[in-house]
Amino acid sequence: MIKLALVVPCYNEEAVLPAAIARLTALRDELVGENLIDADSSITFVDDGSTDRTWPLIESAAANDAGIHGIKLAKNRGHQNALIAGLLSVSGDVLISIDADLQDDPARSATCSRDTRKARKSYTAYALCARPTPGSSVGPQRVFIA
Repeated sequence: MIKLALVVPCYNEEAVLPAAIARLTALRDELVGENLIDADSSITFVDDGSTDRTWPLIESAAANDAGIHGIKLAKNRGHQNALIAGLLSVSGDVLISIDADLQDDPARSATCSRDTRKARKSYTAYALCARPTPGSSVGPQRVFIA
């Protein structure tokens, strides 16, 4: 079974975080229910030095759901550094990052999980999912087999 790790960099996301948590946990639960991912799959929110209530919201979500984790950076280091901190802190067969405002469709994670599961036999699969290209309803999506 594929262990999925979602990494969500956050900076002052108080307004959108409750909806993001609900949507991402629902997606995770759906994928677990379809036996596409392992029940130990996780969602890790990385607080990049937010000055609003982002961190308390992450703490609350983590306290209520064993599959949610939080990382708090001491100060704002920038989106890419928050992303790297998250990616270096999680483990899984497939690591996917998504922004907290969900500007990218979280359902694409399901597509990545399905494609990775098909491609994966005794190999290690690395999934890269991107948002749709401008003017296209279907974005680039690749599964790399090593």
